[in-house]
Amino acid sequence: MSQVCTQCRAEYDERARFCVLDGTRLVPKGQLGDPLVGKLVGGRYVLERRIGSGSHGVVYQATHNEIPRAYAIKFLRSADGKMVAKSQHERFRREATTLAGLKHPGIVQVTDYGIEPDLGPFLVMDLLLGQGLENYLYQHAPLRPLDLFDLIEQLTGALATAHEQGVVHRDLKSENVMVLSSTYTTKQLRVCILDFGIIKLLESSGGSHVPAGRSTVIGTPYTMAPEQITGEGLDRRADIYSLGVMLYEAVTGELPFAGEQAWEQIDSHLHDFPDPPSTRKKGRWIPPGLDNLLLSMLAKDPVQRPGSMLEVAQRTEAVRAEVINAWAAHNLAAKPEKRTTPKIAATHTVLLVEDEPALRRLIRQLLAREGYEVVTLERGDEVLPWLRANPAPHAVVLDIMLPGLDGMALLRLARRDFATLPIIMCSSVESENVRVEARELGAYGVLDKHNQLHVLPELLEQLKGLV
Repeated sequence: MSQVCTQCRAEYDERARFCVLDGTRLVPKGQLGDPLVGKLVGGRYVLERRIGSGSHGVVYQATHNEIPRAYAIKFLRSADGKMVAKSQHERFRREATTLAGLKHPGIVQVTDYGIEPDLGPFLVMDLLLGQGLENYLYQHAPLRPLDLFDLIEQLTGALATAHEQGVVHRDLKSENVMVLSSTYTTKQLRVCILDFGIIKLLESSGGSHVPAGRSTVIGTPYTMAPEQITGEGLDRRADIYSLGVMLYEAVTGELPFAGEQAWEQIDSHLHDFPDPPSTRKKGRWIPPGLDNLLLSMLAKDPVQRPGSMLEVAQRTEAVRAEVINAWAAHNLAAKPEKRTTPKIAATHTVLLVEDEPALRRLIRQLLAREGYEVVTLERGDEVLPWLRANPAPHAVVLDIMLPGLDGMALLRLARRDFATLPIIMCSSVESENVRVEARELGAYGVLDKHNQLHVLPELLEQLKGLV
């Protein structure tokens, strides 16, 4: 899209940033009719384009007028579209200062805030690139077990940090979680929570009296905890309930409660009990521990829910162990004659080269359980130097797609210098040609990473075949 000067209306190529005639910052042509585009906010941020809007306000991409850095600026509005009352500006500053103090990679950083006379309060935040978790789940749910565990680990860590500082999100939902674009380059699901504390800022924006011990009902119907719907005082356990709704959808691809209308969803949150996730996905194994965890997070009574995000994280780790044990049991059941195989001596070292952190951790845990000593690397260009500097390992488990040096090129080089070293390739590329090429280059085996239930038992079987 071409760029336009808001002063002289001269048009430029999409790569241009300033008008050569008057020095005005250019805006996308499609944003020309927006009266706020090009406006200087807070004396230092130039609004460039609108990137989002909702019941809590409108968000613009902006650039600092002295530092070449982009930000997201959110102007706060109440549900009826009104600005925060002037009598509440000081309270807004106090709340905004608290939000700016939240430091966690899973929470979007509030870097600045202020109040514009004609626009009201605004928050300045890091500009994130990616897509909403809502869209991501629509495309990928139900999530792979490894991605699900990564998602829970990141969200509980971020929420625990906020809760420790007395900040409750109050409107946790998939639309308020950003799946960062780095997910697609690092092959690890990375998320960041948006709009922390916005609800509380709006509750304190003035205009209506909030009875002692009660909260105004602001939130999203399909994720609201029962106590939030009834207006009772709420705490961090309301966020635990809302997280339970999100995770239920991530596990099953469906929301726990039906209802197209807001009142139907609210009624279900108050009176209905969700089905165990395992009953929603026939033919797909869901660990009993995950069933129990999600149902406890969705308990009507806050007292019956996990008491903290730390508890949720700890129970998730127990479910992760449950999955690992199930995979190991699957391997033993498939090969009953190997039940008496002794554990491998610790001198059997496996070099694991995998850049997907969750899968790397899972393989390392399973191999360690079987008695292997596991050395892990993340980049292809680290492998040959390691092999030359250390005794030859029992085997190398090598991802085909790696940063630095891809697995196929590495296999060719390794075959030249380490001709007898067993190398097991792991491929996420659904191509028989790739597998054939890997075998022709001398790979001991080629495993399919897409089939997570079988790849680990197959890896164990191949390693034990080398003993």
